Amino acid sequence: MFDDFVVVLDAPLRSAAGEDLLAAVRAHAPDKEIRYAVFGHHHPHYSGGLRPLIHAGATIVTTAGNVPLIEDLARRPYALAPDALAREPRAPKFLVVDGKHVFSDASGRALELHDIGAYTEHTDSYLVYYFPRERLLIEGRPGLLPCHGRGAARAAGGAGARASDRRSQPRRGEDRPDLAARRPGAGRRTSAAGCDPRRRSAVTSVCT
Repeated sequence: MFDDFVVVLDAPLRSAAGEDLLAAVRAHAPDKEIRYAVFGHHHPHYSGGLRPLIHAGATIVTTAGNVPLIEDLARRPYALAPDALAREPRAPKFLVVDGKHVFSDASGRALELHDIGAYTEHTDSYLVYYFPRERLLIEGRPGLLPCHGRGAARAAGGAGARASDRRSQPRRGEDRPDLAARRPGAGRRTSAAGCDPRRRSAVTSVCT
């Protein structure tokens, strides 16, 4: 929360959750504009509730690769259970983060967004949130950050480094759990561009 506006960090699951989030923010800060909505990455527990924020006029803050996915999310008809955006369609507005973006105000409060996608084993783009004055880092999936500098090597070395990383990861039964054994596709590094619309949930309209 800043002097005259609010930045919402993540909108999970579905439109109903997004409506509850919007109502909570308005109750807590009735005199402040909900100006921006940021989401960490394209999976639905971070982005599935964005539709009410789009309808409310918040600018969606994300990386370039996620823009087509959110445009598609905003266009979904939601015919079975119309939400505010279905009843009153509007196109989303975007602020695209290229590596880093900072929000601040005159009070000295700042919020830094950092794209660490090149260093994770989860998604191609991944925003984390850092409040420098409070020395507070918010990040949703720390278990998917590689150890011992392998992420830095992959970021510098491209596909060859990524393949080497995969071979060097602990196997099942070692110090890292086998995420892929939990459900099909779990633990696989994904991108919004790789989402097949036929696999999107009718509720969230984003790739799981």
